[in-house]
This record gives sequence, C-alpha cells and structure tokens, in this order.
Amino acid sequence: MSLAKTAFEHGIKDAEELLAHFDAMNANPPPPNAEVLKRAGLVMALTAWETYVEDRVTEGVQSALLLSPVAMSEISS
Repeated sequence: MSLAKTAFEHGIKDAEELLAHFDAMNANPPPPNAEVLKRAGLVMALTAWETYVEDRVTEGVQSALLLSPVAMSEISS
C-alpha cells in the first residue's frame, strides 16, 4: 500500500473527528464559536489532500526513476 494513502487516512481522520465535534455542538441555536470547528476541519481536510497529492507525486517520480534505463545504468555502475 502507498505510504501516501496511509498518511492521508490518518490526516483525514483528524478532520472527520473535528467535524463530528462541530455536529455535536451544532445544537439549536449553535454557539457562536461553533463555526471555527467547521473552518478548522476544512483546513485540515484540504491539508491532508494536499499532502496526499504531493506524496503520491513523489512516490511516482521515485518509482519512475528507479525503473528508467538511465537510472538502472547509473545504479549498476
């Protein structure tokens, strides 16, 4: 399994937990500071996604470099 996927699952879980706290606090009427949890959850979700994309690109480039004939010739020299 991709290490990027593992890191994403961990990061997105934090965002999900934060949004669950928002839902729990969102009583009728919601407290004035409840929206900050929603914004923080969104920031955490976007950060998890950004990190996932960066990590997948890094993994893909590293994999391509290891499989390229030029890299293989440099490794065997």
